[in-house]
Amino acid sequence: MQARDSHAIISIVTWNSERYISDLLKSLEEQAFQDFHIIFIDNASKDNTLKLIPQKPNITIIRNTSNVGFSRGHNKGIEMAMKFWKGLSLDDRYIFIVNPDIVMDTNCIRELLLEMSKKKEVAMSGPKLLRIFEEEVDNLPQKTKSKIVDSLGIDIYKSRKSTERFSGQEYDKKEAQEVFGVSGAFMCIRASALESIKMDNEYFDEDFFAYKEDVDLCWRMRNMGMSIITCPSAISYHYRRVKPPQKKNIFTILKNQKTKSSFVQFLSTRNHIWLLLKNDFTLNYLIDFPFIFCREVGKFFYTLFLTPKNIKAYFSALKGLPKMLRKRKYLKNAITREEVRIWIR
Repeated sequence: MQARDSHAIISIVTWNSERYISDLLKSLEEQAFQDFHIIFIDNASKDNTLKLIPQKPNITIIRNTSNVGFSRGHNKGIEMAMKFWKGLSLDDRYIFIVNPDIVMDTNCIRELLLEMSKKKEVAMSGPKLLRIFEEEVDNLPQKTKSKIVDSLGIDIYKSRKSTERFSGQEYDKKEAQEVFGVSGAFMCIRASALESIKMDNEYFDEDFFAYKEDVDLCWRMRNMGMSIITCPSAISYHYRRVKPPQKKNIFTILKNQKTKSSFVQFLSTRNHIWLLLKNDFTLNYLIDFPFIFCREVGKFFYTLFLTPKNIKAYFSALKGLPKMLRKRKYLKNAITREEVRIWIR
């Protein structure tokens, strides 16, 4: 299959992903819709990831010599897709951003494309992401597909906390609905929308490296008046190691936070600050300042006393302040702050 003739290109960034890649490939082979080309961008995996990817006409592999991160990795895939489609209309071309630890239902891609083809105003959509649990039963590994939602879009709150919609719950409705954003684990994006949102020749912000870059992309699209939906009739599964507790309390949340690597906590803290600097309208920020202030003070003291090594995230955020303020200039062409505010819960 020639990539130029494909109406969908699937971008997958891998980094030591041998644990999951075979399941993803199998689910792609079983898709009811097959008019797609796959681009693997490998971030210098040390395991057998590349050996597990077959050599086929509809698969392209980009081998990076180092781990360039989620953002730069996917940008390379998107750049290649745009070269494949040079000279063609991008309105009916789609780029899928897919994690290697995803398994798709047979009709997933078809359902997403059907919904977007009916709604030309939609720039981005996402499936209903459910959880697959990896557990040991009688000392044997077992994979269990569940009905528990991993993500059905992204919500953003007055405190500027962003969360996965319906995470940890069951959800049976099938109608598509508008949301603030969708998870970077699985995005279906209209190629023309990506071209129009490009900033400094980047689609995802490469300064973020990883974490919050999906929220940043969605926020930019929302600020530019673009429509984002979830399509619950399209189903995919996202791997999780263990089942989460039924009830969350402050101690559970703190415990889960401590299990994250210091690098992940660093990126999450720094990128959240950059996210607000780039995308929040000043008046919206001031209106919600009490909520934002309380949350940020709590996060700062948590970092200061419980993970002091990550205090450097605040210095890194400060160092990047001039660049983020320059990137903020796109807001001059955005919709009004009131139109964006309706998505802040």
